[in-house]
Amino acid sequence: MGSIVCWSCKSGIEIGQKVTRQDLCPSCSNPIRCCFNCKHYSKEAFHQCEESAVAEWVRYKEKANFCEYYFPRFPQPIKKVEKPQNPEDRKKAWDQLFEE
Repeated sequence: MGSIVCWSCKSGIEIGQKVTRQDLCPSCSNPIRCCFNCKHYSKEAFHQCEESAVAEWVRYKEKANFCEYYFPRFPQPIKKVEKPQNPEDRKKAWDQLFEE
């Protein structure tokens, strides 16, 4: 199916066709099938869920649940920024932050 980013440790997780309540993150052992890893989760939404149907309220968003509307949140591409290796390059990068 794809990969997601763990809500807790931010590590990448390859997922199969179906995510079950027993599936855990290999890095931090937190549940994968929880509200924080669902594409419908939103702090601003009613019950913190953007699902258009009326989903049941889930009290503990970080715990595995039985929500019928769970769909894995796929990560957005993350741009990698190269870190300067030597002290001169680091100083140049720092100075560039404050140039006008």
